[in-house]
Parts: sequence; structure tokens; C-alpha cells
Amino acid sequence: MNSTMINAPLRRLALVSIITIIAVFCMSNKASATTPQLLERTPQSLDYVGTQVCLSCHKDKASFLETDHNFKLTKVIDGQVPKRPFTNLEGSLEMLEGIENAAGQPKSFKDVSYVIGGYKRSVMFVDKEGFVITGKGAVVRLPADGQPYELKLNLPILEGKGPDALSFGYCGRCHTTGWKDYTSEEGDDRNLQRQDNLRGVGGTFNQTGIQCEACHGAGSTHARAATANNITRIASGRTGADLRAEDMGYGKPVACGECHSKDGERLYPSYTSHYNEKFGGDSLGGRTKEYPWGARLAADAILGMHPDTGVAMGKKKDFKCTTCHNPHMSTTNRDKPGHEKALVKECTDCHYMEFADAADDGGAAEAHIEVECTDCHMPSQSHLFKINISSASDSPEHFSKDGKFMQPWLTAKMSCKGCHDDFDENAAKMKKVHL
Repeated sequence: MNSTMINAPLRRLALVSIITIIAVFCMSNKASATTPQLLERTPQSLDYVGTQVCLSCHKDKASFLETDHNFKLTKVIDGQVPKRPFTNLEGSLEMLEGIENAAGQPKSFKDVSYVIGGYKRSVMFVDKEGFVITGKGAVVRLPADGQPYELKLNLPILEGKGPDALSFGYCGRCHTTGWKDYTSEEGDDRNLQRQDNLRGVGGTFNQTGIQCEACHGAGSTHARAATANNITRIASGRTGADLRAEDMGYGKPVACGECHSKDGERLYPSYTSHYNEKFGGDSLGGRTKEYPWGARLAADAILGMHPDTGVAMGKKKDFKCTTCHNPHMSTTNRDKPGHEKALVKECTDCHYMEFADAADDGGAAEAHIEVECTDCHMPSQSHLFKINISSASDSPEHFSKDGKFMQPWLTAKMSCKGCHDDFDENAAKMKKVHL
């Protein structure tokens, strides 16, 4: 209810209720092992209140608790297997193979401090020293549709790099809320703590996973007296200067592009990405490579950066993730109750395309009658969309001059290989794809 519509006693009662909720939540957090020993901040500075406080008012957003972001990192409590809404992690730990960490192969979840992911098809683990478990089969692929685990589906992480090769600090900035890097440079004492005092964790965080306040900013002021002006609806992104500042960007809203980018990653202490070192600026995206994790690199793809000039070429470069996605629902599980409206827009809301008639030797209409738009335009969840089949997939025109980065489009290898082994030969025969 708007504060102008209630009398003073009711306003005081409402304020006391909100403060009580926050106090109880903060006390429970303080007693919990999931929170760090946080740095001292001034009373005026923003702080985090937690997702449950947000949901006490925004009850219609409770579906967020069943989304991927909520499970980017989970603390293992009392050695119990963490729960997931649509997958089961039972038996996943036993599938680890060729582990190189100094702490050795974990025998049970009592030997694991945190779980990374496990919401979709893969899961990773952090050992009791705070290092990501690495080795030949350190990424466990979860079985689909009740099928058994298979070792051959596991993926390596830093295989052959030796023990404790991967600090959780590299992952922390995109798998937690309220992250601060451990400030290891001489004379930099902004954050000399490690989460849970684990030597392998390269910083501290306020909450596990990507919670409400990761995207909307720390909500202590908003929770005390909610207005549209003291919370961020869609983040524009922290600058390098924000991250280099005394507060290290703590409490500020994190834009999607800060995590959904590879070449745009900005690391301590300079917080300048490889892309920005070459082209300048403070972009939250960069050039693309032929990585298999499409959605992970959505910002790079949508911006469509020319690999040699740094110019954004993508027609959808002004899109926000929310143009197509409801961030409070699961696109992956939009067939599940409560997530049916996870896609705000479908491809056909903006594009009405028909395949060319097979009679013109294009062959597209007949061959692709049951193909979805995303099968070709979003292979492996890529967000490049545009397809260029004017030349073979290994042609230099598809890459930067040094051959290290891709032009901002999909090739026949990326779009057609899912169905065709002879993808370039088939693509060459297609004179016309769409009408």
C-alpha cells in the first residue's frame, strides 16, 4: 500500500515490521556458516538483506528460487547432498575421475565445501581447502531422463596442471552475490579475508549463488523504505573504476554482461579485460571464440564485436537479456509449473520466416520442415543468431586477421553440424534458405 494512503500510526507499524524482518534475517545470517566475516562499512553504505527479505514483498517472484542463478553455488551443510528442483545430485560425487587436488578424491560430501551448478546437466565441486576440484573427469555430467551416469561423459578441468590449480576466486565473481576479490597486491588492504578462511577462496561474498541483489543492488535502503528510486531495475554495469574503488563495487548492481562474457572478463587488480586493453573503453562484452557454452557468452555474441576493429556490429547490440527472458523464471525448464512465461518473446514474435521452396534447388523447405529457429540460429545456446554460409567454415573470412577470434556470425560448422556431417557441402548447395 502506498505510504500516502495510510495514517502515521500504520506507517510506523509497517516500518517496524520491515525492520523486524530484516533484523531476524540478518541475525540468522550472522549465525550461519554461509556468511563471511565482512569488512566494516559506514552506516550510510548499502548492505545486503537477502533474497527472502525481497520475496516478503515481491511474492510473485518466488519462481526465482527454482532458477539456475540461484544454484550457481551452494554450500554443503553437514555433509548432505544439496537439493535441486529439477535434477538429482545423488551419486554425482562418486563419478569424479582422475582428481589432482592435494586434498585428494572426495569420499563423500563431507569432503566438499561448496557445489558449483548441478542445475542443468553438469556439476563441479570445491574441496575443503577452497580449491575447485580439477583433473581428468572433474566436471560430472548428470544423466538425463533417468539414464545412468557414464564416465565417458565427464569433462576435464585443468587436467595435468597439478594440485590446487584453480582457486575459487576465478569463479567467485560470477557465482556469488556481494563478491570482493582478495586484495593480494602489496599495500592493498581493502579485503584481506577469504571466505570461511579457506585458503583456496580468492575473496569473500555475502550470499551463495546469483541472488536478487546481485542484479538489483544491495537492498538495505530499499527494504527500509521501498521506492522506485532506491533500487535498480535493470543494471547498466559497473565500470572498471567502480571495481578499483575503495569499496570494490560492493553493493552495486551487476549487469548480465559482467558475467555473460569471456573476452570481456575484468580481473583484479587492473579490472581491464583483454578486449579493453586492445580497444580501450569499458565494454561488458568482447570478441568471440568458438566456445561450446553459448549462453555463458551471450554478451559477447549479442554485441557482435568486430574482432579486428572492436566495433559492435550486432543488430541486437542494444538488446537487454530481459528483451527475451524473464529473469525470475527458468527458460530451460519452461515446461515446468510456474515457469511457463520464462520467454518474454519468441523468435516468431519479431520474425516471420518461411523456408525457400525445394524446387529452386535450395532444398531448405522440405529438409527442415520440423526444424526450430533455435536449432540453427542458437546452436549450443549461442546468441550470435546470424548465419554466414557463403564460404567454408574454416575460411579466413570467418575469423580475425590473427585467426584467434570469430567474426560475429555462425558458420555452417556451428549451425549445421548438429544434423549434418558434411555441413559445408550441404551449405554450399543452399542457394536460398528463407523466402
